Amino acid sequence: MMVFRKLLVLFFLMPCLASCLASREDADFVRRSIEAHRLADAAIEKGDVAEARARLEAIWQEQAAGSLAEADRRVILQDVAYRLADLESAAGEHEQALVRCDAGLALGQHDDLFTANLLVERGRALDDLGRDGEAVKSYAQAMRINEQLLDGALAARRGAL
Repeated sequence: MMVFRKLLVLFFLMPCLASCLASREDADFVRRSIEAHRLADAAIEKGDVAEARARLEAIWQEQAAGSLAEADRRVILQDVAYRLADLESAAGEHEQALVRCDAGLALGQHDDLFTANLLVERGRALDDLGRDGEAVKSYAQAMRINEQLLDGALAARRGAL
């Protein structure tokens, strides 16, 4: 599952990387982001969650200066916010996870994997905080996006056959 997630993230980040080549600063930020994910994965595999959080937090705090396209900036930061919120929830820091999800969603909500991931993690944090009604709404929003993504993938697959 972790390998699939890495490939999926890289798949979505590659167009971003290509669009960033016009600006060295932006390309460097994208490279640092990819490296932070790789190092965070390695730290998690070693059981060093604090190191993983530190690597991801550094990218979150940087917030991508320069001329990075807003859509590219959004997906990079939303993916980081999702991973940090997941780690925060796992550590029992549900309020912080909720704040992180809301900050990620404030970057913009679209019908894509990054928004859906944040909505699922937001639902998890709300559920853990006993805010069931809000959790259900967040999960329902994520499910709607995931259904659209699945329908699109299936339609593309049928068209390729």
